[in-house]
Amino acid sequence: MSTAVTYGREGRAATSDEFFDVIAGGGRQLAIQQMTAKIESVICTQHGEGAVVTEVDQSPEGFGFTISGCCDELIDRAHSAAAYPVDP
Repeated sequence: MSTAVTYGREGRAATSDEFFDVIAGGGRQLAIQQMTAKIESVICTQHGEGAVVTEVDQSPEGFGFTISGCCDELIDRAHSAAAYPVDP
């Protein structure tokens, strides 16, 4: 038997993301911002252009990024940058 859970915050209904972001001190959004900055700091050595996060895919299980850039090499390097932890 399952029970539906309704989240609330400050007297109003809230999504699970809003609710858990408050509990975690905004940790999920902070992680997304840091990862986006790290990905977008990758610059193509051949063309001089930077990678761009065009979409952030979020689910209760985690998040992922759609990355665009001037060439496949840049996009591959940006994906690699996303795979490593963000520096403190």
